[in-house]
Amino acid sequence: MNKSEGAEENMGFGIGVYVKSSVEAVELYQRVFGLELGYHVKNPDGSFFHSELFRNGECFLSVVEAAKENNDESLVQLGYEFDSPEEVKRAYELLKEDGVIDMPIGELPWSPCAASVVDRFGVWWYLSSASHRPPEDYDYWNKK
Repeated sequence: MNKSEGAEENMGFGIGVYVKSSVEAVELYQRVFGLELGYHVKNPDGSFFHSELFRNGECFLSVVEAAKENNDESLVQLGYEFDSPEEVKRAYELLKEDGVIDMPIGELPWSPCAASVVDRFGVWWYLSSASHRPPEDYDYWNKK
């Protein structure tokens, strides 16, 4: 099974882009880079809350609809998946020094330990451990 079919392997580094018109962006990036849409979650308006684009079975890029308050910004987030929650916590503690916490460390439906922080150099990081897919019928918006 390749990773786009749901095999649970550590991702390592990943790139996430936060854009307006995420559906159109996904379609463009699929054509430009020869990517396939893998796991994805849509917002109620049909835009992407989360999308994974794969090339040759490997995750190449994640595209997310930018928040309304980021109208004039182009946002790129670097992600790293660690082997354990302890490693996430260590990295989080180091990166948050003189940085800005975007999402405090905690559990998510797809990771037992995750956080988001902008370090003192302005790099936006998403840190997680042991990502997994929530059940297909998981409703992110109603948390069930």
